[in-house]
Amino acid sequence: MRILEVTTFYRPVGGAEIYMHQVAAGLGERGHDVAIFAGSPDEDIDEERVRVVRRPDFHAGHLISDSELHEALRVFMARFQPDLIHLHNTYSFPAEFARVLAEAGAPIVMTIHDWSLLCPNGWCVVPPSETQQFRVCEGGPGQKCFERGCESNYPFDARIVLAAIARLRAIRDSVTSFTAPSAFLADMAETHNLTPSLALPLWIEPESFGGQEVFDAALAEVEREPHRMLFVGRLAAEKGLNFLIDAMPEILQSLPDAKLSLVGDGPVAGELAAQVQRLGLQESVILHGKVPHEEVIRFMARASAQVLPSVWCENSPLTCYESLLSGLPMVASDIAGLPSMVRPNETGMLAKPRDPADLALKLIELLGDREVFQRLSAGCLADGERYSKVNHLDRLEVVFSNALELGAKRGPGDAELTDSIHRVLEKAKMVEDWANGMHGHIEHLDKQRKSSLPKTRAIWKRILGRDSSA
Repeated sequence: MRILEVTTFYRPVGGAEIYMHQVAAGLGERGHDVAIFAGSPDEDIDEERVRVVRRPDFHAGHLISDSELHEALRVFMARFQPDLIHLHNTYSFPAEFARVLAEAGAPIVMTIHDWSLLCPNGWCVVPPSETQQFRVCEGGPGQKCFERGCESNYPFDARIVLAAIARLRAIRDSVTSFTAPSAFLADMAETHNLTPSLALPLWIEPESFGGQEVFDAALAEVEREPHRMLFVGRLAAEKGLNFLIDAMPEILQSLPDAKLSLVGDGPVAGELAAQVQRLGLQESVILHGKVPHEEVIRFMARASAQVLPSVWCENSPLTCYESLLSGLPMVASDIAGLPSMVRPNETGMLAKPRDPADLALKLIELLGDREVFQRLSAGCLADGERYSKVNHLDRLEVVFSNALELGAKRGPGDAELTDSIHRVLEKAKMVEDWANGMHGHIEHLDKQRKSSLPKTRAIWKRILGRDSSA
């Protein structure tokens, strides 16, 4: 089968991209002819089986359509002639991208990796306020995104919501079938008429850590510390790490030698460091920054609990699979896809999101009783066996075969409406660029004025024979 893998970013910068490359390699090993089409902010590749288009992460004028990107896609599809297209993340591609994919006349199977398709900021939770509780949103971009103040989770404007509505409609009209790593997300996709949607968990095997030998060596060389906790991932607001740090004083009251390692980097790293300083936790909480992936094995071998205190809708984080393979129990927020990965009293414990007290209680229970740790660790190792590469690719090939039977999908669309929206957003971008340019010019003139003011005063002083500042 000739399979075209398509995703927003070519480089393995996140879980979705890592998965795409692993699937492409796995399908190639099974005799399929695989090609890749992707975008990149810093490189352009045009090879027989790889086409990467250099383009910015975000361009307000290309939210609906991008003629250069679309033409490159058409040329590559005409050259490769795919039997089937496997689509991954599309959030930085234009809204109409899926309709251009459908022009190939091949069935499209989309793996929905996160909530970005159903939520403009990807959180898919209702932010707490005086009038509403923190809860999972029902999804679907629209008026409620503004009524509920969702910009407080992650800033966006009306253009983003409009493009999200157009993207959801285009994908609904163009994609034959869907998979999602969690049953929670697959079920939610079904409620938005993204059908059929199948829950297909990812896979994790020793080769993902660099091979069985590297994995075994790390576990043999590093000794577990009974009271060490670990977070691995991006240091971002949605990960809820501020609540984890707030839980540390209570944990230390019961376990004075407890340590927390934060492995990763991100936009809130500075805020977290300041919080650690403010609470006097410098000896107990260590920010290690970003480390090579193979080094993550050592951190997991050393810890006795991995913590995932997320406050957004996690789907199926790769770090959960790594914990299972490492025999490392997890304490995670009871939200979205995490309960299917972190089963209470089997592979870990679930805590209330945004609740430092409950999080501390669960961590103390796990770290304070070695029998509990041993039982959950054994459960992780047993559970990890279910997520094999062979099983995953077998099921994925069945999904592909079913999609071929269903055939390509081409919804009606509305070319006049989307073209009109595209032109409006292009004009808005032009006005925005002009305003930003004028703002910069005014700032430049103001700096020049301030720098020349002393010289001007000196000149007037000589002319008038007195201090001109009087």
